[in-house]
Amino acid sequence: MEAHGGRIWVESGDTSTSFRFTLPLAEDDAPEARKGARER
Repeated sequence: MEAHGGRIWVESGDTSTSFRFTLPLAEDDAPEARKGARER
């Protein structure tokens, strides 16, 4: 996860625990790039 620029963490409350993560979008994942890929 961290090698790709993301993070992972745990948040613990009184009755629950959440595992959370983030990953950056690649430039190719931009809406314009997806549109172009569909048209090819």
